[in-house]
Amino acid sequence: MAVSRRQPIPGEVRELLDDVLDGLQVTLGDAFVGLYVRGSLALGDFDDVTSDVDLLAVTEQPLE
Repeated sequence: MAVSRRQPIPGEVRELLDDVLDGLQVTLGDAFVGLYVRGSLALGDFDDVTSDVDLLAVTEQPLE
């Protein structure tokens, strides 16, 4: 059974996510489908000292 440990996203990380999302939307336009958070941040195990931020960007079709 999975354990949910929801934690608030630290302010610096929230700003990073906003910047990445804005950049992808501008750069990819209509080809951009979504941005997904993975890893420790998504699982509630994020440590702002040792963790990295894992993201998955999805596009409508392969990029050239």
